Amino acid sequence: MDKIKQIELGSWLSASKQCEVVRPLTDQELHFYEETNGVFHEAQNRLQLFLILERNYQAWTDYLKSLLSTNPPKGDQLLNLNQLMLNFLTTAYAIQEHFKASFQKRFRKDEKQLARHKDFFDKLCDTFWAVAFFLISGTMFSMSNFR
Repeated sequence: MDKIKQIELGSWLSASKQCEVVRPLTDQELHFYEETNGVFHEAQNRLQLFLILERNYQAWTDYLKSLLSTNPPKGDQLLNLNQLMLNFLTTAYAIQEHFKASFQKRFRKDEKQLARHKDFFDKLCDTFWAVAFFLISGTMFSMSNFR
């Protein structure tokens, strides 16, 4: 708790590119910080998953662009392209599964909220085929359909 009491409100000075202390946080602000800090870090860590997804997509599209020519593919070019696409799709699927498990854990005692989430996701997948395709979810692409 002593560390938290040392937190101060700051201001970024763009001209000098320095941070300036404005004042110590109030007790109410410290309480808010304590309540939201964990959620903030959880969200920050989860957003990194989307950065990984972006990098995988960028690697796939960059490689795809490098192959654009009138010449037929050589050697392992198609294999490399498929590997990069699989990396992207696997990451997208892993993100969806991660968030689904997290949501179920957070709302495991709230059946109404779980049902609302499932209905929303089913409608999302039904409305936007790309979501269903890339996230491999919803009833149409359920893994149970392939067993």
